Order: sequence, then C-alpha cells, then structure tokens
Amino acid sequence: MVWDLRSARALGVAVALSMGTASFGATVVDFEDVGASLPSDGKFYYEGADGAGGFTSRGVHFRNQFSESPFGDFWDGWAYSQVNDTTTQGLVNQYAAIPGSGVGSSATYGVAYPGSGTTGGLSLVDLPSPKTVAGAWFTNTTWAALAMRNGEGGFAPVDPFGGDEPDWLLLTILGFDALGDPTGSVEFYLADYRFEDNSQDYIVEDWEWVDLTGLGEVSRLDFVMTGSDVSVFDFGEGPVEFLDIPSYFALDDLVIVPEPGSGALVAAGLGLLAARRRRAG
Repeated sequence: MVWDLRSARALGVAVALSMGTASFGATVVDFEDVGASLPSDGKFYYEGADGAGGFTSRGVHFRNQFSESPFGDFWDGWAYSQVNDTTTQGLVNQYAAIPGSGVGSSATYGVAYPGSGTTGGLSLVDLPSPKTVAGAWFTNTTWAALAMRNGEGGFAPVDPFGGDEPDWLLLTILGFDALGDPTGSVEFYLADYRFEDNSQDYIVEDWEWVDLTGLGEVSRLDFVMTGSDVSVFDFGEGPVEFLDIPSYFALDDLVIVPEPGSGALVAAGLGLLAARRRRAG
C-alpha cells in the first residue's frame, strides 16, 4: 500500500472511531467470539447442524434452522464462517464471502441465506433490548458474485450480468420494534446493472458500509432479497417468486449503540471512513 495524505487521514478516522464507539457504549458484533470455536467437526463454518436454532454473538442472537432429509441437509437463516475461498462457484462454496475474509482482514464473518422466496422471515436478528443500529458492512458471497459474473446452469439458470440487460440484486433490511411493528427499511444493491452508462454497472465484491440509523430504535432486524432473475412456482397456495441468483449475502461488524444521537454520529464517521477507503483504493 502506498501511504499518502488520504491514507493517513483514513487511518486517523479509524483510530478516532475505535475510541468513539467505546465512549458511546457501542457494541460491535464481529463474530470473532463465536468464531473462536472453529473449526468444528472439521468445518470452518457453523450453520446450525446441531439444531440449536441459532447462535449469539456479542449479545445479539442470529436465528437459523437446519433440517435433514433423504435429499440432503437444508439450512436457512444465519451462519458464521471463516471460509476464504474466492474462486469456487456453486453450492459447495456457499459459506464464503467474496472478499476472502471479514472486514479489515478479520477471520470471521456472518453469512445469511434468507431463502429463495421473497417473503422474508428466515434471517432474523434479535437484539437483547431496543437499540439503534448505526449500520454494518455488507458484501456478496463468492457463489452469488460468481453466478452473476459468469452465469450458472442447473434447475434455475442464471445468465451472466452484463451488456444492456437491467439486472439487479437487492437486499432490504427491515427494522421492527419491541411490539413487532415495523420501524422502517433500508435498501442496499448487491449488484446493479440498470444504468444507462454500462461503465457504472457493478457487482459488490468488497465490504461496503450501510447506514441503518434510519430504522430508528429496533428490537429485531429482518433481511429480504429480491432480484431481476426469478422463477415463479405455485404449490397450491398461489404463485411465489423465487430468486434464480443464489440468495446469500455476508455481513460483518454490526454496530449497535444505546442512544439514537450517538448512532447517527458513529454512522456518519464510519460512512466517511468507507468513502475514504474507496477513494484511496
């Protein structure tokens, strides 16, 4: 890395924020506490195969569900992972984030599979008490990124993103209060090829900061994925859209603060750092 003024300023912001989040009483959910147990049973990820129904990192609960069948094992919801494979495309590599590590080259990060349908409700995150979420870092998984870049065959084929096709993959983060009422939503495009200028099209392959203070004070988060490549099935209860793109994403360093005002300050500082990182890169 070439150190210049921008790099030095970015480092200064990072140091200031590390001090600031502590003074604000912020909790940074980095998954390193649960990651310390890996590998487990020879696996560098945990997806709920023990039937626990989820896991807790830094006091925040991430739900999942796991089932066995004659056709194989199935899971949805949340996993945590230390898989660093950025080149293998397919189901065998469903627990890898495309950057190859967590934020700041950390070992452990979260992986979510909300399910291929658009109904949500499978990737819930429960806070121990109502708080403001300043934001978190998000990116694609390796499988999703490579499927969009290269295309994929199989039961639900995916054409490569590119050209003038207005393809997109959207993650919507939903907030809920202690009574279960919605507090708001935030949208983040994991891929967007809808621009008139094709040079602006992108697939997210680095960690990107997303400000979540607009959700207000929340007790629960949910995550829904939608996209341009879908198939429609009817199982007797009406048509349901399913994503053809592998509906996974990765998350790291979820920042939770006790006061709304401090959440805005932390989010603004982290957003500035993220912008400077992109410019410096």
